[in-house]
Amino acid sequence: SFRPKANSGGPATTVPLRKDSVNFLVHQYALHGSVLMLSSILHQLPHLPERVPNHFLTEILSIAENLVSCQFNETLAKHNAGAACTCVRAGYSLFAAAVTIGPNITV
Repeated sequence: SFRPKANSGGPATTVPLRKDSVNFLVHQYALHGSVLMLSSILHQLPHLPERVPNHFLTEILSIAENLVSCQFNETLAKHNAGAACTCVRAGYSLFAAAVTIGPNITV
């Protein structure tokens, strides 16, 4: 995997990503995809005849809160700002999906 490297005024060159950077990207992609899928499922729950168990929503909101709190993790933000951003975006996606379940949800 390669990332373009900007230099001042000249053409962009590509620099191979470090192995740990590639691993971070794989985990970020997995988190993003999993949250996207879960958000889609949550969005469809109000259309089901049965009510969503409260403990299920509590767990979803707890996970969302933990993901959003990554914005305050200075170590993560310093070493991999993209990972912190991915976590925060994933958390807000879960919050948004939980809110679509209905007016009885409190965030």
